[in-house]
Amino acid sequence: MCDIYNYNFVFSFINNYNAYIYDIGTKTDFTVSNRFLKKIIFFILREISKNKYLLNINNILYIKKYNLFKFLFLSKIYKEHIFIKKYNILNTNNNKFKIYNYNHFNFKNSVILKMYFPKSIDNYEIIMRNISVHIAAFNPIFININFKRKLYKDNNNYFLFKNKILLYQNFLRNLNMKICNYLYNMSKYIKIIEYKNYIV
Repeated sequence: MCDIYNYNFVFSFINNYNAYIYDIGTKTDFTVSNRFLKKIIFFILREISKNKYLLNINNILYIKKYNLFKFLFLSKIYKEHIFIKKYNILNTNNNKFKIYNYNHFNFKNSVILKMYFPKSIDNYEIIMRNISVHIAAFNPIFININFKRKLYKDNNNYFLFKNKILLYQNFLRNLNMKICNYLYNMSKYIKIIEYKNYIV
């Protein structure tokens, strides 16, 4: 059963044919084909791209305008088109993006997908949530999608914006459950290697 608010997977390409998945929530290891792993990533990004509230103008990230899927795994990605940040997973001390350092894991060819879902909304403050996707083939690439919204003290604006926030929250929760259901339905194609009790 997936947590409705937090959903964390660690992906790694073992070789040209197979990929490795570590489910942080259930602490379970999987092996899948690279093609299946790409399907998971594409599925997630496709769901994200359906909602206009997930497009961040500040970071110049337009998933709908530029076909992200076509050049996700290409060596050349143009920085003027999409917000890209080189990211060193092993040497990060950034609390905002919590990275799990497993000694057994090869981070050089890894994909980390982390989603943060709001549990509550406090009035009159900046609402900020993140969906972070770290995708790496041979050249690590960090794609960061930030959500920033501000609630205004003006009652008219506040009530108008409050409805948008509720829609935004519901979308994230539905997206999370869609991913859970998608992976569950595809579980017959996944081979479970072993169950490991890692301390996170």
